[in-house]
Amino acid sequence: MKNKKEKSKRIRHAMQNSSEVITDWIEQKKSHSYCRQAKFTGKTIYSYGTHYTLGQLTKINGRDVALINFDFASRTTTGQSYDAIRTAQRAGILTIKVLGSFSDAGIRAGIESECNKILESLIDSQVYGLYSSYFDKKSALIEAINEFNKKAIALGHSDLSIVVPKYFYDFGFQLGQLIQQKNKSIRNRKQLRIL
Repeated sequence: MKNKKEKSKRIRHAMQNSSEVITDWIEQKKSHSYCRQAKFTGKTIYSYGTHYTLGQLTKINGRDVALINFDFASRTTTGQSYDAIRTAQRAGILTIKVLGSFSDAGIRAGIESECNKILESLIDSQVYGLYSSYFDKKSALIEAINEFNKKAIALGHSDLSIVVPKYFYDFGFQLGQLIQQKNKSIRNRKQLRIL
């Protein structure tokens, strides 16, 4: 009788695909769940075994945060990472693409990387009048900047906040400020990787 109960518990936690495991990990209604491609135990989720940590759930400054690993992943694991980000965002959890490790330096590098992508889009839109595939119009880019600033402040990295230029297409000084902010962020990230 005991074997049947143990077996039924195991079956209950076995999922069909990694998306179901990711959903279970974000919801935290179970202590663990697994399928062939992914498994989670507690606050940590793994891709294809425990050698690659796909993500961790944590609290930073009282906010629930999903740290998602984007360091040297295969195509399928990268797909799982994006699935984890979408699932966490639907649940209202802040997400950070962590680069290197789940330490403070890795978190900071991930936030800086996100900052740089937005700054590059902002610079491109001012120089060429073009928007990247992420931002099809000026309002979408400004909204992304505002969301990023909220995230940076909530996670204690307000120094990475992006200032939206008053005159969005004004060349000159404001563009120079954006380029300086981007270069400073890149220098800081290089210093973090040296540490």
